[in-house]
Amino acid sequence: MMSERGGLFRDEALEFRARARETPGTVVRLGGRWIRWSYWLVVVLLAVGVGVAIRTHTTTTTSGVAVVNGRDGTFSTLLPAVVAPQLRGARALRVDLAPPGAPTLSTKVTRARAVEPNTAVSGLPRPVEPSILLTGRVIVPAGARSRIPAERRIAARATVVLRSERLGSVIVRQLKGMFVERGST
Repeated sequence: MMSERGGLFRDEALEFRARARETPGTVVRLGGRWIRWSYWLVVVLLAVGVGVAIRTHTTTTTSGVAVVNGRDGTFSTLLPAVVAPQLRGARALRVDLAPPGAPTLSTKVTRARAVEPNTAVSGLPRPVEPSILLTGRVIVPAGARSRIPAERRIAARATVVLRSERLGSVIVRQLKGMFVERGST
């Protein structure tokens, strides 16, 4: 129950409002200088984030164990079968020889075939999952041939670059997947 004297607002609030009308042009100020600085800091961070997203590239890769034949310049590698649809459009396949500091080799794939789990593959460990066996030739730059051992089996690691795209494109695609596809169902 409200008293007759009072109303909805306190007397102090009504007096403050009345005084504010007497001094036109008064601006309500929030906090201090830190609000202005934090606003500009957020604007700068947002601009830097957009710039990084536009300029930075991200790559999708897969890798597997490989063996290089140093005598005849061939290689073999096992990759997971789940990447088979993406291999046709792959950007590059490189082979890193086992000792650190050894050269990274470019390759040319000449054959690809499916390999079932626990199938013996010459020089490679038996795969525990369906895999793809890639074989081909090692492309050795002039002058690097002497740095590759002339051994028959050199342990290595093969890395395939499946896709390279801008970070901003990845973010946009993920946001579309989150918001657009959900809204259409």
